[in-house]
Amino acid sequence: MPNGSDGKNLPLIVHPHGGPSARDYWGWNADVQFLANRGYAVFQPNFRGSTGYGTKLLTSGYREWGGAMQNDITDGVKHLIDEGIVDPKRVGIYGASYGGYATMAGLCFTPELYRCGINYVGVTDIDLILKEYPLPKKINDAIDAVMIADRKKDKDWIKRRSIQNNIDKVRAPVLMAYGMKDWRVPPKHGRILKRALDKNDVPNKLIIKANEGHGYRNEKNVFEFYREVDDFLEQHMK
Repeated sequence: MPNGSDGKNLPLIVHPHGGPSARDYWGWNADVQFLANRGYAVFQPNFRGSTGYGTKLLTSGYREWGGAMQNDITDGVKHLIDEGIVDPKRVGIYGASYGGYATMAGLCFTPELYRCGINYVGVTDIDLILKEYPLPKKINDAIDAVMIADRKKDKDWIKRRSIQNNIDKVRAPVLMAYGMKDWRVPPKHGRILKRALDKNDVPNKLIIKANEGHGYRNEKNVFEFYREVDDFLEQHMK
C-alpha cells in the first residue's frame, strides 16, 4: 500500500513473479517500494505453480501457462476490486521473465481488466522458449513436457497460449525491455511481440540494451529503465 493511504479505491499494479517455479516473500522488494512510493498499491500473487506452499500447489501449475495460473492472478485482482481496495479503472500489470509472459497474458486474455502492461524480459513465444532454452536437449524436452508443454504433441496448445497469436485482443499500451546478452529469454521475444503489436496498432515501446542479460544490472540502464516505467505509468494510469 502507498504510505498514508486509506486503503480504498487505489490504483493497482499487479506484479506477478518470474519462474514460474518461484515465489514472492515478505520483505524488501525494490520494485514494490518504487511503485508504492509513486502512489500505487502492489499485488504480488503467489499463484498456483509457485514454490514454498507444498507439492500440490506447485504441480497444479504445470502446463497451465495462460490458463489456471493466469486465472489465479485475475481472481486476485477482481477480489481487490470487489473489496473496494482497488479502482477498477486504474489497474496495470508489470512482470519479468515468466511474469512478463503473465503480463502479456493478462492483456490478451482479460483485456477489460488492465490499463497498461510492462513486459520486462518476458517470454512471448512458448515454442521458441521450448526450442532454444540452453539445456541439453533431452533434459530440456523432458522437463518442458511435464511443466510447460510437449513441442511435438501440444502444438495447438502452444499456439493458443503464445502471446504473439493473441495480440488482436490487446487494447492497452505496452512497454517492453530486454537485454542482448539474455540467454534465457533472448530479445527476439521482444522483437516478435513488437511486430505483432505494431501490426495491430497497439501503442508500444521496446527497449533493448546491448550489455544486459536477463534483467538489467548496469546502474545507468537500471535508472533509465525505472524512469521509463515511471513515465509510462504516469501517462497511462492517472
